[in-house]
Amino acid sequence: MVSESEYPKIYSILFGEGLVNDAVSVIIYQSIPKIFDSKTRRFEFDIHVFGNLVYQFLSITLVSIMVGFMVGLTHCQLLKRLRYLSHKPLMEISLTIFCGLLTYSICEKFHQSGIIGKYS
Repeated sequence: MVSESEYPKIYSILFGEGLVNDAVSVIIYQSIPKIFDSKTRRFEFDIHVFGNLVYQFLSITLVSIMVGFMVGLTHCQLLKRLRYLSHKPLMEISLTIFCGLLTYSICEKFHQSGIIGKYS
């Protein structure tokens, strides 16, 4: 096991790689029902389905990143401009949690988060 205090750079790389793997798995998991035909109960896979899967994967990935980036920038600007929040830890933590939930809610509203499947 890699210690964070001994090897901070390696720890960050491994932690980030693990997060990316989890995100890719969730996005692929949400995309798989697109190729399952519920009438015949078979998987149908052709070039159009493959193209649709690639499009959906890229769409979920890019939209989620863009929304996260925009909410993150807004969060940073709020903390920078509203200096009094730094003196109230409860307010600062509440804003941070709210921004995380806002990112999730926006992405889920447009069915782009990949976390909760539309097919459940």
